[in-house]
Amino acid sequence: MLAIFRRDLSAYINSITVWVLTAAYLFVSGLIFTLMVSNFVESSMGGAMSGRTPNIMDELVLGYQWWLGFLMIFLLPMLTMRLLAEEKRIGTLELLFTYPVNEWEIVLAKFFASLLTVLGMLGLSCISLAYLSSKTPLDWTLVASGYGGLALMASTLIAIGLWASSLSASQVIAACITYGLAMTLWLMQLLDKFLPTKLTEGFGEESKGIGSLGIMTHLESFARGNISSHDIVYYLTLTILFLFLTVRVLDSRKWRM
Repeated sequence: MLAIFRRDLSAYINSITVWVLTAAYLFVSGLIFTLMVSNFVESSMGGAMSGRTPNIMDELVLGYQWWLGFLMIFLLPMLTMRLLAEEKRIGTLELLFTYPVNEWEIVLAKFFASLLTVLGMLGLSCISLAYLSSKTPLDWTLVASGYGGLALMASTLIAIGLWASSLSASQVIAACITYGLAMTLWLMQLLDKFLPTKLTEGFGEESKGIGSLGIMTHLESFARGNISSHDIVYYLTLTILFLFLTVRVLDSRKWRM
């Protein structure tokens, strides 16, 4: 398992595509952060004149972390599309089956290699907040809570991408499947505004209807520091489910060999 993990992690580190995606992620998120800081400064000046004190955590940090999560929906499918699809295309998947490892170990090795890569990207995105903290105090407990939610969200998207990559030898098809599922989970947050009330009953008063199934809904809870077992179970359940489905796909392929 460690050999597969090191091989995939090395492939990420040595991949030009990964570095380009990382640079694009940091550039776009940095641009958004700069614009948000500019807007916050303007609102702070206006708030000072009206006697209102703006909350930097709610009005800047929370929004920045939301954008970090939203951008991951578009980024991670391109990182995960090669995980198993490429192995199928070049014929090395069958070679992996000859290693003294089971399907779970193969899947987990690839999963953790991808997760560690994404965590590195998120760590780099924290530089903006570190710079901001040198100018004004931040609640680092809330910052850490938000990044914990981002890590759980990333694990869910990686698990979905890994499963999609196991279905086809085409990286494009794998990416499209991942995009489709990720966008569906995001759009669920918007469905409450359009579905009749009867269709969203039964979710509980605090769940905001079917929107509670939205992947960004739970990230917002982490960013606000309102962490509940429901949010953690949501991400872990989806992650374990798609990792299990990936193992089943590999297992069925192994038996067809």
